[in-house]
Amino acid sequence: MSEQKKNRITLKDIANVAGISVNSVSRALKGSKNISQQTIENVNRIANEMGYVPDVHAQSLRNGSFKVIAVVYDNLTNPYYSIMMDLLNSELEKKEYESMIFVDHHNNGYLSDILAKRILSYRVSGIITFIAPTNEAAKILKNNRIPLVLIGRKCQKINSVFSNDYKGGVLAAEKLLEYGGKNFCYITEHGELDINTLRYNGFSNTLNKNNISRESQNVIIGSYETNIKDEIIKLTSSKKIDSIFCFSDLIAFKVISILFDLKITVPKDINVIGYDNLQEQLPYPMRLSSIDGGKHSSIDKTLQLLFSQIDNEYKERASYIEVDVYFKQGTTTIKKD
Repeated sequence: MSEQKKNRITLKDIANVAGISVNSVSRALKGSKNISQQTIENVNRIANEMGYVPDVHAQSLRNGSFKVIAVVYDNLTNPYYSIMMDLLNSELEKKEYESMIFVDHHNNGYLSDILAKRILSYRVSGIITFIAPTNEAAKILKNNRIPLVLIGRKCQKINSVFSNDYKGGVLAAEKLLEYGGKNFCYITEHGELDINTLRYNGFSNTLNKNNISRESQNVIIGSYETNIKDEIIKLTSSKKIDSIFCFSDLIAFKVISILFDLKITVPKDINVIGYDNLQEQLPYPMRLSSIDGGKHSSIDKTLQLLFSQIDNEYKERASYIEVDVYFKQGTTTIKKD
């Protein structure tokens, strides 16, 4: 037996000091109604003085799972995830649940079967994931009847809470048109994602309806490996771009930095709109005009969906909940003369 395990305070240690049985100590710590208030107070005082910490692992063996929710990302450097994690933690604490973060490095952009098995080994009560599971991972989680909700995008046969990304693209186009836009550009580093396609389609279709020619609609699709700076330099040197919509706020800030280096002023020369409204929680010096994907509503709906299965009966049939979006005015868009 390790030195750490030998030195750990147990219920038996508390029972020896209190002069009662281990079973009585256990019931007192749980606040059982069959134990006197005096005994409960005495046992809790002794436990605190001795530095007793409950064995959550042992509790999980008795209850079948920890009061822990696994939260899955693929990129912890994205501030959007930090904001959502903060909102999630606040709500989980109210329900007396903890969160456990997992990052998937095995399958780019997806929750892999490798990570799914690792999460299950921790006996968590449920999973909230920002990346869709692979078919293999979805099958493993379904076979183990683990409550699972995908947040931020829609996936067939998976409980999903997602924003109206198509409408987000529509709102961005409408605002840029309202502010006098003539030559447009959509910039992303996530061309493979369904939500990227929805945002772009909403944007492009709205421009089409307003008789903006294809020559006045430009697209830059980069990636984590591809530097979008060269494409922006090439585009702005050959065309007078006056309106840019970016897949995310993170990309928008990168674009604004590149434009600054090129001596192009935002918003005097080019209006820029992002997506996510990160400034609601993070104090950025520049107040970016952005589409808010309904962060608070997404968290509320996700937890309602998750706990309806944790507290009641697990359901194999998936539910899909769409959250509305809205435009948040910042300082990176102005009406052109």
